[in-house]
Amino acid sequence: MASAASKGKEPAKPVARIDVEYPLEEELPPVDANREDVVSHLDEKLHGLSAMDRTAVRVLGLIRVGAARGSGDKVSLNNKNHKSAYVLYRRGLVASAPCRKCVKHCRPYEDCVVSPSFEGVALYAGACANCLCSGKGSECSLREAFEAAGGRNIDPGSVGHIIAHGGLALASFKEFRRLVASEDESDGAVEFIESDEEAIAPAARRVPMDEAVVVPDDEIATSPPKVASRGDSVALTERESAGSVAGSEAGTNDAGLVATLELFGATQTKLQCSVDAISGSIVEIQRGIKSLHQELERVQATFRDGFKVVEELKGSIAALKNSATIPPPSSAPVVSDDPFVDDPAAPPAKRARSSRRSVGDIAASARLLLTQFQFSVTRSEKPVTESTPGRGLLPAVSQANAGSSSITPTRRPSLLCHTFDRMEDDEEVEVSESRRATPHKKSK
Repeated sequence: MASAASKGKEPAKPVARIDVEYPLEEELPPVDANREDVVSHLDEKLHGLSAMDRTAVRVLGLIRVGAARGSGDKVSLNNKNHKSAYVLYRRGLVASAPCRKCVKHCRPYEDCVVSPSFEGVALYAGACANCLCSGKGSECSLREAFEAAGGRNIDPGSVGHIIAHGGLALASFKEFRRLVASEDESDGAVEFIESDEEAIAPAARRVPMDEAVVVPDDEIATSPPKVASRGDSVALTERESAGSVAGSEAGTNDAGLVATLELFGATQTKLQCSVDAISGSIVEIQRGIKSLHQELERVQATFRDGFKVVEELKGSIAALKNSATIPPPSSAPVVSDDPFVDDPAAPPAKRARSSRRSVGDIAASARLLLTQFQFSVTRSEKPVTESTPGRGLLPAVSQANAGSSSITPTRRPSLLCHTFDRMEDDEEVEVSESRRATPHKKSK
């Protein structure tokens, strides 16, 4: 049955492959369908990945660290080629034979790491990580040989069937194992030298075990050989037909399962693309919110600085007011022997609110008034009956008051008192005894 079923099969067509050094099957990291968290984390860590880099993270698991030679624990990635080489080096497999550039030691990484192939496709079209890092992936000899054999770059939108096999590394390993098994079967041919008798004799038909007729030893000499009856032939044909139908149905079921897995993979890839787009939009919104928050903080800081400036201006204005304002006089009455100073016991006259003047202006006004007062006192020593127009600043003193010991001023000297009152309103000024007017002597 097995030989009959295998007669109709065509030999498998050669598939372009990249020769890599496979580890043990249990050492290959399996890949599941839910790897978007890993993709998002690496995308944020490397500040952006290309579509092929994202596909590499989805179909390949982590195998080795990505530190380049001589870089220690710190990895420096300056452009997108460095990012692609970093992703491939951490997840790819070591090539069985390194490319020409890696043989010349023109490489940042120690090993020539490439993507495993499956069904004639590979990541980055089969270029190694060192050639990708230098920006010359198209010149990699491994990629040139892979494309010459019919290999092509992997389609990021058709990786569902690869993920269903457990990832690209496991799928490539299983394909390699099947190819090795088929080669072992084809190597079972036997070479021999054919004799003349064998060349003349016709080839004997090999009878299957279910068609063989067992003849007892006692019937070998007397009984003619038995031939399979028509019923046996019909039964055999029906069994072979049933086996062929079962095999075809199994193949059909396998093909349907593969198609379903591919459809599922394509749908999952589209969903992953949608999730990536939504994640990118969310990241942009978060960045916008963060920038708005920073702008709001700057505006608040500006307002706080403005409030501080206003408070400082208020303090400066208050200090200027305090320095330009004369404090009110003490409540204790001041006793003065000046005849032209009003009695402190008398009720104060209603004073008009004067505008603020400087200390120099007040002192000058005080000196002028004192000079006028002395001049008036000097003129009052002569008996004057009436005031001289245009000269006398004070009214005349009557004859009855000429012999008195002091001059009784009229209402005019209140101007001096009013002036001193205004001085007290504006600024505290102290007048010495030498500046006060002395009463003139009695006239003889």
